[in-house]
Amino acid sequence: MIRIMHQPYYWMEFKNMNLLKSLNMLVMMKMLKTLNKLINNQSFLKLLHILMKISLNLQFLNEEINDESLYKWELIVSKAYASRTKSQVLHFPPKTAEFVLMDNEYLFIDTPHKLSGIRCTIKTYERKDRRKKNIVEKYLTKRWYNWVLANKLNEGDKLIFELERGSNILHVDIVRFNNYKEFMT
Repeated sequence: MIRIMHQPYYWMEFKNMNLLKSLNMLVMMKMLKTLNKLINNQSFLKLLHILMKISLNLQFLNEEINDESLYKWELIVSKAYASRTKSQVLHFPPKTAEFVLMDNEYLFIDTPHKLSGIRCTIKTYERKDRRKKNIVEKYLTKRWYNWVLANKLNEGDKLIFELERGSNILHVDIVRFNNYKEFMT
C-alpha cells in the first residue's frame, strides 16, 4: 500500500498494487518522480485526475505485457532472407522488442534443428520515424546468420518463434515450404 500526502487533510491510498507488479523498476521510478513533482506543484484534484489516467495506462500496459502475440510470431522466408551470400539479421516484432526484450543482451536458440543452444547477441538500434517519434528496433546478428546457413533455409519456409517467458530462450521451428505446400493441398 502506498500513501501519498498532499496536504495535512488529504490522504490517498492505493490498495490494488497488482497493476504495478508486471512493470519494471525503471517505469515505476519514472512514475514516482512524476508524482512527486505533481504533489509539490499541482492542486489535489488535478493530481487525482492524473493518477486516474496513470492507472488506466497501467491497465493497458499490463494487458500488453500479458498478450500472447508478444511471445509468439511467424516469419515466411523471403528470397533475400534465404540468400547464402548476404548476411541477414532477425528483426524482432516492435512490441516484442519494446515490452519483452527491454534489457536482454542475448538469447539462446532452442530448436529441433541444427545449432540448438547457440548464444545470439541482441543488438539495439534507435531511429526516428516520419513523425519524429523514437523507434527502438532489436535484432539478432552474426550467430543468427550462422543458424540460418546451417539450417539451409529456402524461400517460402516458415519460421515459428516463441520466446520463453522470464528467460533468455528463443524456441525456433522450421516448417519447410515443400511440407507446408503439401499439407495445404
